Amino acid sequence: MTRTPRIQPLLRRCALLIACCASAASAHAAKPLLTFKVDDAVTARVEHADGTRITIRFLPSGKTQVLDVGISDEEGHYRLASDDYNFDGHRDLAAYAPLGMVNERSGIFLYDAAHQRFEPLNLPAASMPHGNCDDLINVQAKPNERTLYSSCRGGPIWYTDAYRFDGNGRLYLHQSSDAIPDDLHDLFDGDSGPPSMLVTYDAHGKRVSRRPDAYGGGKVTFKVRPARLPLHDAMNDAPARRYVVAGDTLELIDASADFQWLKVLYRNPHGGSSQGWVSAKEASGN
Repeated sequence: MTRTPRIQPLLRRCALLIACCASAASAHAAKPLLTFKVDDAVTARVEHADGTRITIRFLPSGKTQVLDVGISDEEGHYRLASDDYNFDGHRDLAAYAPLGMVNERSGIFLYDAAHQRFEPLNLPAASMPHGNCDDLINVQAKPNERTLYSSCRGGPIWYTDAYRFDGNGRLYLHQSSDAIPDDLHDLFDGDSGPPSMLVTYDAHGKRVSRRPDAYGGGKVTFKVRPARLPLHDAMNDAPARRYVVAGDTLELIDASADFQWLKVLYRNPHGGSSQGWVSAKEASGN
């Protein structure tokens, strides 16, 4: 009777163990980087990344797309996420990479259902208004408002730009802030930060409104400093029949383009309210 050498079962067990390990390693390597349902019929699976180039497979069709996300931090890192950034009922793809200490730059790719692929979301054309952030930073999609918010920090100040989509799916700036001159910051109440003028645009880039906005939102108010501050009916130095006195609180509701004149609202504590224009120079006590 021939005996099987003991070495052969051992080799078979080793081979089986190696095969199992290889299979497990292969399965781990093939784990998708991100999987999400684009809609009820399509699932997107990010299967591979080579630098900033990623391979996406669409299921159940099996179609693939190689996409350059285009952003990363100094070490080449970025993260992937999905959301419906243009509020069309399809989930889109985004890449995020740190930009400094508190900002995170975003690269957004909208799902094109007709061609089953992702296309980059472009900022408004150079001829259209642009926000303070100059890019999509710290993006938040708010479907109830159908608005895409971009916020960034420059020095100690946070800026927020609000974007919407027109009827053709193009991004446009809906709201942003214009700075109030530095020499007026001391005049206005508010310890959290300087106020600004909140500007609203339509889909064609036309300015439709402008109103004062306290830092963080809310009304912009200030105390009257001079003993008597003339309240003019128009932006001129003609004699004024009305005036407010030191200590009265005025609400800023508009300003001239050069901020030399401030349109204000005065609410009399004994009833009634009135509007008028005051000289910014006189209101500042200069």
